[in-house]
Amino acid sequence: MDATDEIGERFKSMALGGTGRDDQPVQINERHMKVFISIPSVDGEDYIGRRPKDFGPVSKNQARNLQIELQDKHGNLIPAPLLDQHIWNDAGTAKLSGKDASNEARKILREQNVPVDLWPKRVAQGKFSDSDGKEKNRYQLRGEEQFQLMPDGTKRLQSHAYENQIATGAFKGDAQAIYDDGVVYLWRKKGDGVTIESLKRVYAVSDDDGNIVGVPRIAVTASTNVSHSSEFIDLHKEEWGVADKRLKGRTSESVSDRIPEVLVTFKNGRQFDADLVLQHMPGSLEAEKLRTGPGPDETYRNIPINVRNVHGNNWDPIETVHAQYPTYLQDIARNHGMYTGSWASLEAGEKDRLQLTKAENTARFDRYRHEPPARAWFAGAMVPLDDPALIDATKDLTPQERMKAYPLSSITLTVIGKQGGIGGSQRVMSSYGGKEAMPESGFDAVRAFYTGDHTRATPARTETFHALAMPGHIRNAGRGIESFKAALENNRQATPSPRDRRGSTAGSIDMGDAADVSPEQAGMMNSFPLQQNTPAPTPNPPRVYDSRDTGSRNSGHDIS
Repeated sequence: MDATDEIGERFKSMALGGTGRDDQPVQINERHMKVFISIPSVDGEDYIGRRPKDFGPVSKNQARNLQIELQDKHGNLIPAPLLDQHIWNDAGTAKLSGKDASNEARKILREQNVPVDLWPKRVAQGKFSDSDGKEKNRYQLRGEEQFQLMPDGTKRLQSHAYENQIATGAFKGDAQAIYDDGVVYLWRKKGDGVTIESLKRVYAVSDDDGNIVGVPRIAVTASTNVSHSSEFIDLHKEEWGVADKRLKGRTSESVSDRIPEVLVTFKNGRQFDADLVLQHMPGSLEAEKLRTGPGPDETYRNIPINVRNVHGNNWDPIETVHAQYPTYLQDIARNHGMYTGSWASLEAGEKDRLQLTKAENTARFDRYRHEPPARAWFAGAMVPLDDPALIDATKDLTPQERMKAYPLSSITLTVIGKQGGIGGSQRVMSSYGGKEAMPESGFDAVRAFYTGDHTRATPARTETFHALAMPGHIRNAGRGIESFKAALENNRQATPSPRDRRGSTAGSIDMGDAADVSPEQAGMMNSFPLQQNTPAPTPNPPRVYDSRDTGSRNSGHDIS
């Protein structure tokens, strides 16, 4: 090798050797937002997120295999690559968007030395043609695609799939207990009964004498991989529902602990658990349909079957569930000894999304057009609220006793379409947000059932007939659960209690009777079983850990 070649080799060595400057480990700071760094567990166990000062420097390559999250002023945990999509205003009521959001997110990441890039690569799920006929990639997960596999083999609902799953929070836990100096990422198991309040109790900080001195903030992971504090969820509950409902939704559990997973409707309008139908009435037409599917016989096809949806708040027609979540339905059918094949004919709809054929859709509306406005769990079945057996069994109960025996989580309302049609879906009443409008007919039926005044119940589904059937102060209050409470309170003296026939002076509803009715239920906002309505006694008000080490509780809120 001559001198020129030797110089050339040295030059190459100097130019190409060493470590890239952009991959030097850097110490992340917290100039704008708190940061928590973690490595998700692979076995479904809880894991810890630590502050940068405790974790140490991080390089760009290392960051690809780390879960780096920033906590905003509302207590929300946001995966760093998704920061620009989840920057909220100070009030927590609106997100920044477009260039404003991107510029703000880049500024925060740059000034805090967080070595990640925005706009992580999403995984295309297929193609679709837009209105101009141009073919485009589809990224939004839909149907079965939403069930993304976790490292421990379980599945969680997510809105998008990313190439870098760890960094984008795809493997983060279902809930988080957030402290000043760290985060505990928690995984739920179906049926574990975990609630927001139970997490606060379990993860509270105690002193040497056992006194609670601090309570962590609890957040729940959304399908976007962002975690929202329970306080922020409460701010947006009209849109998203309460925090406990969202926590149950992580494992696709029911918001009701009473209603079976699969319901079969008999001619009297009563719905029974599919397992009981197969066990006790194996020779019935209903059992035959469960075992063999819809079949060519119209007698079988016209038997309504409802299945709990993946979010746990609706019982949808089995045909609809087959169109939207076929594998989910197959798993349920297999568990209950039901037919695992096709329950309806499907066709490609908008963006190639599978949907019921026009003939199937028409048949569905015909099959469910006689659905009652509302049902309640009674004597081992979901029965219409105007069922004679239910009315007779409750005729001597006060409204307080009715509300205690039949909480909102045991009542379903028939969903009414914008054009007044009934497509067969039923929604648990407790899953409605505070101001979210309920179907008029269901609203009216439940009010009549709770007050015992069935003369006011009406199946009318139009605004005109509904207005004629209801007292003005109830009609004008709106159909949200919060307004329902106010309407009942205003009406309590006007509607006699059934016990008045026996000389009782009890009003139709006494919101102050705390011994019989919980505050949540009296407010028509109860979402879960009654045993959770009585909180355990606590010492002096504990400190709630703040996201800024100030010792005061943040008042803001956030989601999605």
